[in-house]
Amino acid sequence: MDELGRIVLPVELRRSLKIKEGTPLEIGVDEAGRIILNKSEDKLPEVLGELRKVLEQSKELMEDYAVRENLLGLERAIKKHGGTENEK
Repeated sequence: MDELGRIVLPVELRRSLKIKEGTPLEIGVDEAGRIILNKSEDKLPEVLGELRKVLEQSKELMEDYAVRENLLGLERAIKKHGGTENEK
């Protein structure tokens, strides 16, 4: 470790873990006080996939609500104008 607190990872370790310059790393400490260094995984595709699912579900709910509202509006209009001869 240097005076700025930087740690150098040996080239063999970087190669075996496929760590390149700019690779995001997470550092932490376990219960025993050991330093844990993990290669950060890109969670963006996973998060975007979940957001897409929520969006699709929301769209379906909104469409269902809109259909119900349209049907209720149609029903109100029919009642307002007296309906058909069969409904009287």
